[in-house]
Amino acid sequence: MDNNEQEYSREYVQNGVVPQEIKGWNWGAFCFNINWGFGNKSYLPLLCLVPFFNIIWIFVCGAKGNEWAWKNNN
Repeated sequence: MDNNEQEYSREYVQNGVVPQEIKGWNWGAFCFNINWGFGNKSYLPLLCLVPFFNIIWIFVCGAKGNEWAWKNNN
């Protein structure tokens, strides 16, 4: 990673903004939500353990997984 990329990443982390390139579908968070959550220090996928709520929450994990990983892994 060169200097420009480090400054670019640092700017987003300091502002708490997720870059547009990061947003998108995450198949790992969708399919392996609980394991993926532990691996990325994101514990919201544990809500997939709640019966009936998990049907909706797996889609939320897939849609928001990249953003959660970006925010939790500096």
